[in-house]
Amino acid sequence: MTVVAENVEFTPKVIQLPAGQGFHLTLDNRDDEIPHGLSLLTRTSGVEPDALWTSRIQIGPTRAEYDLPALAAGPYLLICPVHPNMQVEVNVG
Repeated sequence: MTVVAENVEFTPKVIQLPAGQGFHLTLDNRDDEIPHGLSLLTRTSGVEPDALWTSRIQIGPTRAEYDLPALAAGPYLLICPVHPNMQVEVNVG
């Protein structure tokens, strides 16, 4: 799975992953001289999200590769810790 940071926005906006399987994640930061990273959060309505994992912040343009462990079924969110308005919904099922 690849998340692209460009014009201070992430694409894609929604990602589907299978439950119980680890996955490979690439952050392709195409924003010149702008820092971005990724944080994987739980996403449960009415409950404060928990950060499950956070990458290093990297100044673009750059690409970073990560191997993440399996997730239980449910909704999650990827955000940029520097720009929290940059978000990707992650649906695991």
